[in-house]
Amino acid sequence: MTDEPTTIRPNRRVFIWRPILRRALLFGLLALAGYFFIPLFAAVDVGLATSLGAAAMLVVLYGVNRWITYTLTFYEFHDDRLVIKTGSIVTRGTIDLPYRNVTQVMLRLPFIERKLFGTGHLEVHAAGSTQGTARLESVDDPHQLYDRIADHLRDNGFGLERNEQLQREKPHIIGTAIDTSGMALGGLIALLTIGLTVGGTVIELMQLQSYYELWDVLIGTVDAEDVEQADAAFRATLGLAVLAVLAATAGIAKLAIHFVDLNRRTYTLFDDVVDYEDGFLTETYKFVPIENLADTATEVPFLKRLFGMADVTLSPHGSASGIRFPSMPRAATFRQHLDRLIEKTDGPERVEPPADIDGEPGEPGEPIEAPPESATRSRLPDIDAAPLDFGPSYIRRSITAVGNVLKLLAMLAVLAAVGLVAAQLAAEDLGLEELDIPLEPEALELSAVGFLFMIAVVFVWQLGKAVFFCATTDYRVGRRKMSWERDFISRDEIEFTTDKITTLLVERDWVDRIMGTATITFWSIGNRTPLVFADVGRAQTKIDEIRLRLGMATPIEQAEKADRPRVNPLDVVMGRLYTMIFFVLAAVGAAVGSIWWEPAIWGVALFAALPLLRLIRDMVYYPFCRMWWFEDHIRIRKGIIFRTDIYLPYDQTRSVATTRYPGRSRGTLQLVPGSAGRVSLRYLDDIRGLHEELDDRLYERPMRPVRQPETLDRSEVSERTPLARNSILVAGVFTLSLAVITVIPALLLFLRTRRTSIVVEQGRVRRVHGILYRSMQTVLNNRIDQLLRDRGPVHTILRNGVVSVLTVGSSVPQLRLGPVVDEEALYEEIEGRLPGKGSR
Repeated sequence: MTDEPTTIRPNRRVFIWRPILRRALLFGLLALAGYFFIPLFAAVDVGLATSLGAAAMLVVLYGVNRWITYTLTFYEFHDDRLVIKTGSIVTRGTIDLPYRNVTQVMLRLPFIERKLFGTGHLEVHAAGSTQGTARLESVDDPHQLYDRIADHLRDNGFGLERNEQLQREKPHIIGTAIDTSGMALGGLIALLTIGLTVGGTVIELMQLQSYYELWDVLIGTVDAEDVEQADAAFRATLGLAVLAVLAATAGIAKLAIHFVDLNRRTYTLFDDVVDYEDGFLTETYKFVPIENLADTATEVPFLKRLFGMADVTLSPHGSASGIRFPSMPRAATFRQHLDRLIEKTDGPERVEPPADIDGEPGEPGEPIEAPPESATRSRLPDIDAAPLDFGPSYIRRSITAVGNVLKLLAMLAVLAAVGLVAAQLAAEDLGLEELDIPLEPEALELSAVGFLFMIAVVFVWQLGKAVFFCATTDYRVGRRKMSWERDFISRDEIEFTTDKITTLLVERDWVDRIMGTATITFWSIGNRTPLVFADVGRAQTKIDEIRLRLGMATPIEQAEKADRPRVNPLDVVMGRLYTMIFFVLAAVGAAVGSIWWEPAIWGVALFAALPLLRLIRDMVYYPFCRMWWFEDHIRIRKGIIFRTDIYLPYDQTRSVATTRYPGRSRGTLQLVPGSAGRVSLRYLDDIRGLHEELDDRLYERPMRPVRQPETLDRSEVSERTPLARNSILVAGVFTLSLAVITVIPALLLFLRTRRTSIVVEQGRVRRVHGILYRSMQTVLNNRIDQLLRDRGPVHTILRNGVVSVLTVGSSVPQLRLGPVVDEEALYEEIEGRLPGKGSR
């Protein structure tokens, strides 16, 4: 298969001159501000020509940088991806965005640019949008490119046919007013805050007779007899007036344009895409493919509820933020249509062209062969059980409320005791034998009644909150989705799709274990915040049902394998070696310090006790932890009194990292699930063998259906050691800036870098690093979704770069490889071995 990219460039005039003119306006305003205000504060007469000349110099420097950026900017359209190459005087960057990851495409047409040159901006957002948003700036024929991207998405498995229009909505003018009122209120509050903060009280400003008195209030005395100071005060007053007029005019104009823009919004839901349009002067068009949407959330504030409107947020796979549709009329109907479409859609129908076992590319259009059933999320059982509808436990929530009151009482008791001890010590310093505080009986009774009244109010408040939470909160677990809903004056609802769940957490404290309750937390690939079912009553029955719907209902007795931490004092010392060294050095420092200050001797006991407490804690805690291996997921249990069970499906786990302790075969395991956070377990035996076994299991169950060899190929393709000079340069500049001349930071960085290796294998990427602790992290090729290549200022100066590896649905890189001299060759070595790419 040949993939000859089509390369386009930005419109040179617009790309260079539009931002230059904007910066010229900004720098010009700053120059005028300096001319008006600096003489008053610094007693330095800055001439108008000087300030404008400095601004002109900055504009010239920015213009040179913008010209260099233009010469380095290319937009490449491949058959299966969009590649953006850009840079500046000191940076270089490449964004490689596969079309299958796209979550939304936006076309923005600024008014002046559209009218004069017919150009616009395109933004292509993908899973991992915090790192990989592709921006095509100031391109000719933007509508044509907008349609072209849609064509590429269709060729890569997305529908985008728009065969059936399900719903079309335009906002009510009341909804627009509600959305705009927030901005207006925020601007008014900001103006009042600035006025009160900078100008003193309103009464003082109203009483001023001249601008001399104005600056007396703001900065101190201004001598009206001093000609230069009087001239500076007049100049500053004139500048302040001009600034206030400009700010007020710009604020009112922006508010009016924003109101009109919002009122022109149009939401159109088709059977395979959501279209969004708005804009009065600047026009915006956006489409969102249904295939890469995961979850939805609805917020219905009270005012919008009265008029049948709601704010709907769509969560794409791994996006750092959702796509928000504010003030949508008939939002409930829109949500129902959308949920039905998400349920029946499981990503693009076609991925990259298949490769055979030897890695040769397949023919264009050849249908992809699905992997085994156990390798995809189709392992989820097809059950027709009735949905579970339940809410929080009133009793458990009430106990939590009582506990909060008891915590408050305990805190007050401790504060009172500390206060009495401090008062007694103060009395002794004054030569009094004991503290004598005369109190009248009436005053004592009044204080007691007030204290009891305060506690009663807190108790009623906490108990009321508990009852309100339980009465207004509902949990629902259906066949294909689960939701959390709170409905009172306003209504909030969050829904997660079952087959997008990446992690299940079940948390129980000692009260939960007595009462049979639990807190159940779900993490989804499409959302950076979890869905939490708090204080679930009769929890075990509901947990079993939820696990059944998630395909993780295998009993512990049927686990294929079980691991548990093995802890002895030597393991704890080696596992916490850096901590132990720190405490030893701190104890030595305290002992030396006690020579000059005797109380410092207590620091020796403290720093000696802390590592001992850590040793006892690890020796007691970790033997209660467990890890069970099942056919399609891992279960990890942590805790003694407060217990947490973590369920991780293999096909929703991004990567594995392990750290081996110095001189030991044991170490720490760290799993990165498909959602936020990491799961770790310490003191496991044969940590390297465990790492390799986990990679094998993850390889057999890719996060997306791919064509790949049956077994993981660990044969090495290349090995590199990152360059140390970048880190040494940064460390040297930092230490010199602090006037601390030392080679220790540079030496440690050099040793760490020399002990780091980046290995590209046929089936995965591996990085090993560490001086004493040897850590290994691997990412399988069948989980890699995107590669980024970039050069920061230091990289550009030293002619090297970094390759970042992002996995399916991730919003941050799982691995950063580098800096290396040949980052482009490293990029191509990894990219050429991804499933379906073949060898290059």
